[in-house]
Amino acid sequence: MLIQEKVLRGVISLLILRDLLEKPKHGYILQKEISAELKREMPDGAIYILLKNLERRNLVRSESKAIVHGREIKEYEITDAGREFLAGHLEPLKIVENVIRSLIQEIEGMKLQKTFP
Repeated sequence: MLIQEKVLRGVISLLILRDLLEKPKHGYILQKEISAELKREMPDGAIYILLKNLERRNLVRSESKAIVHGREIKEYEITDAGREFLAGHLEPLKIVENVIRSLIQEIEGMKLQKTFP
């Protein structure tokens, strides 16, 4: 797995937990909301891989709500451990916020200068 994929998966996992603070949601709804926020479509099924990982880590739990067209529909909610996990990321996110903004500006400036041979 590429480092970019790991970072993006980590960020999306935090977005899932944040979105579940509001209320329990279905995976499809989470995928649509997060894709809109990222301004790019998530691959089909990717959200469920992340949700399964979060559930395995006891950060979210699911409850089967219905069976539609032969498929089980689950609703996910954040656990107390998930709330603690999310809250524990506040300080690290604050630390990297300015660094990331600066890196983006530097890289965009590099593209504009076209100093590559």
